[in-house]
Amino acid sequence: MTDAPADTLQPEFGPAMRALAPRWQKAVVALFLTKGNRTAALRAAGYKANKNAIGVLASRMFADDRMRAAVREVALAQIDIAEPELLGVTLSIMRDTKELARDRLTAARMVWDRANPVQQAQAGGRASPHE
Repeated sequence: MTDAPADTLQPEFGPAMRALAPRWQKAVVALFLTKGNRTAALRAAGYKANKNAIGVLASRMFADDRMRAAVREVALAQIDIAEPELLGVTLSIMRDTKELARDRLTAARMVWDRANPVQQAQAGGRASPHE
């Protein structure tokens, strides 16, 4: 990472985002800032058109396989970044004796399932999570 001021840092895009034109990249980033509002994302990325035309354009652009791959790539990166917070919230619920037992058990199951994923058995054999 560089020592540049925060306002000059550029995000490090993965291969799907790098494959897009710069304005399409802006639209993908804006999609997350607008909480999934595709038309608002295009407007934020600099696209100008009437309401119907921009809606059609948004529908077509975000249906494009390249855009879908880029959106998935960014979403997975954001999930990775949120994992410590997600685990913290889950552990907090699990450990809070004032929470409902059902909620504490659900939180415990979520942590357990993540740490010990169930593995599917192949035909004719049995698998255990510790194999």
